[in-house]
Formats: sequence, structure tokens, C-alpha cells
Amino acid sequence: MKYLNYYLVFALWVASSVDSQTSDEPYCTKEQEFYWFCHNIQPDLYSLRSLLAANSTLVRTLAFNNLKGKFDVSILANFSQLRGVLIYNSTFDFFQIHSKSLNNIYLSDSTFPSGTKFSNCCAHLEKLTIKNTVGLNLQTGAFTDFRRLKKLYLSNQQIPRITSYTFKGLRSLKKLSLTNTTTTAIESDAFEDLTRLKEFYLEDDTLQTIESNVFKPLRRLTTLTIYGENLKSLSLDMFSKQRGLTQIGLPLSTWRMVDVETIPRMFPKLYAYSYIGEWKNADDEEYIKGKLFRLSQLLLDRQ
Repeated sequence: MKYLNYYLVFALWVASSVDSQTSDEPYCTKEQEFYWFCHNIQPDLYSLRSLLAANSTLVRTLAFNNLKGKFDVSILANFSQLRGVLIYNSTFDFFQIHSKSLNNIYLSDSTFPSGTKFSNCCAHLEKLTIKNTVGLNLQTGAFTDFRRLKKLYLSNQQIPRITSYTFKGLRSLKKLSLTNTTTTAIESDAFEDLTRLKEFYLEDDTLQTIESNVFKPLRRLTTLTIYGENLKSLSLDMFSKQRGLTQIGLPLSTWRMVDVETIPRMFPKLYAYSYIGEWKNADDEEYIKGKLFRLSQLLLDRQ
């Protein structure tokens, strides 16, 4: 499959990774000021106390790699100033996290007991990233306790259908990113609580249906990106309430149907767009590129 992208202005990509020692021996090391990285330790309070010694009150971020066993609420209790927890490549027999100070959680490539929930977790959490994990319950009401959450990133997870209960309670959310969540349908009331959302990214080739009026509550959106190889239909009329959009990304199948002459009137603040998909043939490529070139002219003339 050949994927193609076009950006009117620019694209900025930021990649980051955690470098750690290669030894399998347990250790915790101070990577930066207030930032500690722990590898291959037993997730219990004794290990953390012994490895971090008297520095616990200075720790703002704890990153764990290759944890195994039990992770309960007592583990983070000793870190009164903790703001972020990052967990990579770990397997848990039991997992429960609770902290009054945490505002950032990152979970990646890890296995949790089946049905693990975030109940009574972190009242002040503002950013949550869940990537390629197994066992977490991300279905009905999974995020209800995160009243202050502003950014939610879900990647390579199992959320077959997005309903009004999936993101219920996330009234402070400003950015939602869904990538390969095996979602086949989004119901019409799925985003009714997301009235403050400004950025929405969705990329999933299993997606087939987005019901009408689903975007109606998202009147503050400025960035919208939706890609799905099997998406049956996606009309610009679905975004009639998003007049504040500045950036929009849509499948080639949608751009084929669009009358680009109407777009500057629909989205008076729009300055960037993108597309993804596969050309049907050379004529199709020439046709769509011609339409998008015309759109670029219209947007530039308006400035």
C-alpha cells in the first residue's frame, strides 16, 4: 500500500526514546535532574527505598523498564513530589496505581492482569499515554475518574466500538489521539462530554462507520485528522460546526468528493491540510492533485 501525504505549510515530527544501560542487573540511575530510570527491579517499596536512598522527595519522574510482579498503591506513596510515571516492557501479576501528585502516566509494551482498571487512580492527572499494552480495561467508563485530563493518547489498543461511555467524564480533555485501536464504529453520542477538545487524531484501518452528528459537540476543534482505509464515507458536512479548524487531514476518498471552492467559506481559519491513501490510477492522481493545488491557491489568496 502506498501512502502519500501533502502539507500546505509544514510538518514537525518529534521522536524520543529512553536510553538505558544494557545490564540485566537491577539498578536505578539519575538520568536528569529530578528524573530517575529504574531497570529490572522488583516493584516493591523496599527496592525503591534502597535504590533511591534519601532522594525520594526530589524525584519528579520515575521511569521503569522490565518490571515483573506486583505493583500496588504503596509503591509510590514515598514520593510526595512525583509528577510522572513511565513504564516500559513490564509484566504485572497485580497492578494498582494511586497518587495525589501525578499528572503524567505513560504505559508502553506491557502486560497487565486482564480487566485492570484505573479506578481511584490520580485525580490530578493531565496526560495519559497507553501504547501497545495488554490487559487494561479501556471500555465503558474507563477514564471517568480523570476529570482534569487534558491529553489522551491511545495506540495499538482494543476498543472495538466508541460509545458515549468510552470517554465519559473527560470534560477537560483538549487533545485526543487514537491510533490502531481496532475501532470499527463511532456512535453519534461518543464525544458528547468532549466539549473542550481542540485536537483530534484518528488513524485506524479497521474503522468503517462514523455516525452522523458525532462531531457536533466539538465546536472548539482547531486540528482534525481522520484516516481509515476502510471508512465507508466521510463527508465535510459532518464538520459544519467546526468553523475554527486551522488544520484538517482526510482520506483521499473524501478529497475525491469535495468541492474545494467551498472549503475557505466552511473553514475561514484553515491554513493546512493533509491526505493519505492510494491513487486508483494516474488519472486519479492528476485529478486530485489538481483539486488540492486549487485549494492551496484559494487558501493563499485569502491571506
